[in-house]
Amino acid sequence: MKFDVSIQGAHDLIFADAEVRKLIAQRINRNAECRKLAWQDIRSNGATSRFVKDGDLIRFRRSDGQRP
Repeated sequence: MKFDVSIQGAHDLIFADAEVRKLIAQRINRNAECRKLAWQDIRSNGATSRFVKDGDLIRFRRSDGQRP
């Protein structure tokens, strides 16, 4: 609210940074709670999720980290 942006808008801004995406991708695949949150996003948003299962890993669906 402070910056007049929605939660989704804030995520768009955060995930626009390549270094942040790299750190988040690593954390999702190493931390059980982060992995759980990514799975919730996949289940809730399906094809519009930022994330996708890739073998045993979860990765960003798009290289820029934005929703499709």
